Amino acid sequence: AELHTEAQEFRMKLMSSEQQAQEAMLLRTRMVGVEDREEEILMASREKSMLHDMLTSTRHEESNQRIVNGEQQRLAQSMLEKSENLKQQLLEASQAEERLCM
Repeated sequence: AELHTEAQEFRMKLMSSEQQAQEAMLLRTRMVGVEDREEEILMASREKSMLHDMLTSTRHEESNQRIVNGEQQRLAQSMLEKSENLKQQLLEASQAEERLCM
């Protein structure tokens, strides 16, 4: 009977050990899943940061382009005004020449 009791205790310990091994395997599986998820989150965070940097850069470039466009518009307007001024001076010179020739 003592041998039977020891065998039963051994079986109980073995079952407990197998259960602990299964639990450890489940924990390892969960841990791998958590690590994979952490890596996905880290990659998403890096992508988000990269996209944020690109957006900031694009906004800066757009702002610079607006400044350049404004300067080009002012330059074009100035050139147009000078052209109109030159036309007016040419017309006045032509009219003065006609008066002198008469």
